[in-house]
Amino acid sequence: MAVLQQAAAVRGALGGLVEALILQHLEHHVAAPHLDAAARRKGADELISILGRYK
Repeated sequence: MAVLQQAAAVRGALGGLVEALILQHLEHHVAAPHLDAAARRKGADELISILGRYK
């Protein structure tokens, strides 16, 4: 039981880390006001590619 609880805690922590990384990527590579349309598209495409592999 203790191992399952630890595994669940690790999974939760990793989920929080992934969420923080996604938000950071969006802020810096998609939503930053100084980016042009091509840079925003590139940032969005990168995120779409990664999310497609994250399951």
